[in-house]
Formats: sequence, C-alpha cells, structure tokens
Amino acid sequence: MRIKFQADADLDGRIVRGLRRVSPEVDIRTAAKAGLATLEDYEVLRLAAAQMLMERIISPLPTIRESDPRAI
Repeated sequence: MRIKFQADADLDGRIVRGLRRVSPEVDIRTAAKAGLATLEDYEVLRLAAAQMLMERIISPLPTIRESDPRAI
C-alpha cells in the first residue's frame, strides 16, 4: 500500500513543491487540488481519514468547552 499525503490549506506551498522536487515518488496533494481549501479543519480531517494530513499550525487550537456539542 502506498502512503498518500494530504496537505492542509495552511501548509506553505513551497514545502509541497520542495518535497516534490527532492522526492518525486511521494504522493502529496494540495488542499486546493483536493477541493478542501475552504473547509473547516474538522471536515478536512473527516475527509482525509485514509491519508496522512500534513498541517502547519498557525495559531493555537481553540479551547472547546464541555458544554460545546463538539466536546467528547
């Protein structure tokens, strides 16, 4: 099985281009190519479940209160 990588919309495009240049055998897709650029992070994670998600975190993750329906 070949590992596929899905770049998050926040990942600098220079990283993807550099990776493709030095390791063309790596299968990596940009968020724009995958139609994921406008989606929320939780939706991207759901859709990319079978792929490795490479993400550069720009800001800290928000705190989810226990009363929030997204809280586990």
